Parts: sequence; structure tokens; C-alpha cells
Amino acid sequence: MRIINNKTALLAVIVVLVLSYCSTKTSEQAKEANESAEKIQQQVTLYGSNSCDHCTVFRAGLDSAGVTYAFYDVEQNETYANEMLAKVHSVNYYDYIQFPVVVVGENVFINPPLDKVLALLK
Repeated sequence: MRIINNKTALLAVIVVLVLSYCSTKTSEQAKEANESAEKIQQQVTLYGSNSCDHCTVFRAGLDSAGVTYAFYDVEQNETYANEMLAKVHSVNYYDYIQFPVVVVGENVFINPPLDKVLALLK
């Protein structure tokens, strides 16, 4: 039977603890990053029309940036149209509505520049 000296045993314990700590931290950080990204992406909602060129271009920009979003065609569904109007009116906007209407969290934008929305998501 081989005897392990105290220095070797202590070094082995330290290595195991460091590896365990690093692995735990990496897993926790990855999980937090994923949860944060999911939370942000779940908050992005677009109201518009499939026949709207502005909506098509905006959606393509979000797609190329890797942003997940919900798109609601207000011309096909009156419930979505009413939901969009309620969101727009909640920010005291009562003028002409140009598509897309973009909701990020509590922020409501009427036909915003794509970079403004992407900056908010960072």
C-alpha cells in the first residue's frame, strides 16, 4: 500500500475543489445568460401585416440579428388589432399608426428604426 504525503493529498483536494467551482460557475453563468436572453426575446412583439413592406423588412432585420419575437397580423385578426390599439393608446398615441408597432417589455414603438429596438435588447 502506498502512502500519500500530506502535500500531495492537499494538492489533490485543491485541484478537485477548483475544478468543481469553475464547472459550477460556468454552468450558472451559462444558465443566467440563457434565461436573460430568453426573457428579452420573449418580450418582443410586432403588430403589423403580412402585406406590409415595412413589417417584412423589420422582421428580416430581427431574424438576421437572431431575435426571437411574436408577430401578430392585425389585418387577419381583430383581437390582435384591438390589442395593438390598446398598447398604442397606453402610451397616449392617438395619431395615424404606421406599421410595424413594436412592443419591447413596457416600451411601445410605432414604426421604429431597427437599430433602436436592437439597442434596447442589448
